Amino acid sequence: MPLIMIVMTMLLLLSSCKKDSPSNNPESPLGGTGNILIMTVVPNTDGMSGSQFIRLIEGLQPRVNNKEAIPVPYSSANPCIFGNDIYIFPSYMNDGKFEIVKYRKEQNRLKKVGTMKVPEKSSATNIVVIAADKGYIACAGIGKVLIFNPEKMQLTGEIDLSSLGHLDKDPNVGAMIYRDGYLFVGLNQMVGGWVPPADYTNTDIAIINTQTDKLVKMISETTHNFSMATRPIDPYSIFMDENRDIYVSCLGGFGMLPNTKHKGGLLRIKAGALDFDPTYAWAITGEKIAVKFDSKHNPVEYDKNTAGFIASIRYIKDGKAYGYVDIPGYYKEGETGHNAISNMAVEIDLKNKTLHKIEGLDLSNGYGICVAPYGSNQIIFGNSSKTSKGVYLYNRVTRKLSEKPVIVPSSNIIMLHPFSI
Repeated sequence: MPLIMIVMTMLLLLSSCKKDSPSNNPESPLGGTGNILIMTVVPNTDGMSGSQFIRLIEGLQPRVNNKEAIPVPYSSANPCIFGNDIYIFPSYMNDGKFEIVKYRKEQNRLKKVGTMKVPEKSSATNIVVIAADKGYIACAGIGKVLIFNPEKMQLTGEIDLSSLGHLDKDPNVGAMIYRDGYLFVGLNQMVGGWVPPADYTNTDIAIINTQTDKLVKMISETTHNFSMATRPIDPYSIFMDENRDIYVSCLGGFGMLPNTKHKGGLLRIKAGALDFDPTYAWAITGEKIAVKFDSKHNPVEYDKNTAGFIASIRYIKDGKAYGYVDIPGYYKEGETGHNAISNMAVEIDLKNKTLHKIEGLDLSNGYGICVAPYGSNQIIFGNSSKTSKGVYLYNRVTRKLSEKPVIVPSSNIIMLHPFSI
């Protein structure tokens, strides 16, 4: 890269976070204090560079900035959290150090307890821990699942899935979930960019036996034109309900493959099964979204545009998930990706296959769409609209949204995790 480009890039990074950079005040603990972890992102105008941070906050405090935050690699995946252990990933773009950093929340502070090198250009994005001394790391860039010891933060092996790649030797490992001795691994099958080939409309999942660490098989759903199983940076894009049924969110090319058969959607793997459930498939692409309701919450009006794909999702219970759907109909000409103000907050009813808008929330960009449970009946929704950034509380029983943001951040909150309420 020419020297002038390096200098300009550094200036952009500095200007993007000068007013909101971590504090040097020794009385302010790096990483903040509290019982809620947030990850914030400050993108530059190109969306491909910027700054990213993590920190703790004390409950739903009104104002939040990055002055006590810990810088983390820009474009790193959402943290994977197990108990009080927090795993921070390297840049998905393969910039900077190729290592995973482990923090632990102790006495409401963040303590760095380990680092672990990962292969270069591995694009590590997801971790599943199945025992104190065993876990798995998804590496989207090298077609492998790494095996590691979480206590010692040491790599202990690898599972090579390169033979499953379509047209290349990298099936682009996505998010994973563990159930009953098996690891279910989403595959994105991207070729030469961010999407699969126009003619490859399969949903692929690799299944690994965690006793032998051997590939059992790859299962493929080929009848509904869904593609890209799971969102690699979102650990909740593959999830399990109370019945131990696994649901897989398929991205369908992020809405970047118009005029093809690719669709986003949801598929299911029933409890005890190692194959897709042929009785369940829900196409999100083209699904209508109810936006106004009568007194009994029956839809009386639908949005003028239909859904594209699920941008963020969090299963709660009773067959209901909550999140954001990206709507290509709201893109401006030539616009795609996180910068587009095109994401609508919705209730995702898995049983009835309906999308209901969360009334009171505006369309958001793709950076501020965090979703998390808060107590037994409340949901946290981040939202970064054209006019403001905020975090709101939504009561899923009364379907009421807080009148004002419960948190007003200085930057986009892309992830929020309450450790305790």
